[in-house]
Amino acid sequence: MARVVVIGMLVAGMIGTLTWTELTVTNDILAFHRGYIAAGGNVVVASHPQGLPAARCLALVARSEVVAAGTANPAPASDTNIAPGTFFQVQEVSAGALRVWGAEPGVEAALAGGLVMGSAAAAELGLGDGQYVAIEDDSPVVVKVVDLEGRSPQFQRSIFKPAAPLGRFATCWIETADGSVAGGEILLTDTFADSGEELSVNRWIRLGEFARNPIAELAGRAQAHVWLAVGAVITLLVWLDLWFRRGSLSLYRVLGTSRTGLLYAAQLETAVIVVVAGVLGYMWAAAVYGAVALASPTEEQYLVAARAGLSAILVPIIIGPLPALLTGARNGLLNQLKER
Repeated sequence: MARVVVIGMLVAGMIGTLTWTELTVTNDILAFHRGYIAAGGNVVVASHPQGLPAARCLALVARSEVVAAGTANPAPASDTNIAPGTFFQVQEVSAGALRVWGAEPGVEAALAGGLVMGSAAAAELGLGDGQYVAIEDDSPVVVKVVDLEGRSPQFQRSIFKPAAPLGRFATCWIETADGSVAGGEILLTDTFADSGEELSVNRWIRLGEFARNPIAELAGRAQAHVWLAVGAVITLLVWLDLWFRRGSLSLYRVLGTSRTGLLYAAQLETAVIVVVAGVLGYMWAAAVYGAVALASPTEEQYLVAARAGLSAILVPIIIGPLPALLTGARNGLLNQLKER
């Protein structure tokens, strides 16, 4: 029983360590990926000196791979009735463009009934949500303040007014679903293919600016093959255990157990020990990691860690019991006993 407990504790510790490592590495990669997406990693913009048809751009939101789509057109700078002589950049936009730039839900209704203002411009004027302001000698309208610092800081000191979904606009912006940004570039290129050679389609942010590629990191992480080393170590433990038990295995052979029977028995015993210990080690590491690291791993992260642990314990289950086949022949063992 003592040997079973020792082996079980060692296996649980190794599988727990492997699980913790996988959760830590994948959590770091996913945190970077979330930051990249939040900064606009899935945003694509098309532009043309003569403008692009607004209707085509706005229609793209109906596609399943497009999260938001909108148009934008720079307008002449303007001052406000609150601070005459202090000019701000003005943009004629559709609500979809503001969503692409990082505005929170609800900006659609605000743009339809008034003006939207970047938080830097609002702070400069001392304005907040629900207050009134006028530009271009128009009547005062209610304003909504949006914070675009995370994705579009260059628009923080801008005032946005609604644009009719007609005519041509300088830029068309779309945000694609995760993993579809390359398709978004193709989509915009095809949508405005008749615009001529001056059409420009670009990603808002490229991975080169972040100097990391989360997909490549996940596939090429050093921990991707650690399960093999863990499995090899556990296998060595099983072989060492069988070596110290070679006397009892020989006794089974003397009593008539075949080599195949010994192999099955050793394999069943190994499977029970490493599976139970592995599951306990995995559950312990997963639970403690979530509490200590103050992280909330996703289901995919748990699956990655579980797959690594399962791969590790399959190695000793498959090849660990093989030394049982090397137990001496029954007749030879009987002759040795007779000589003694």
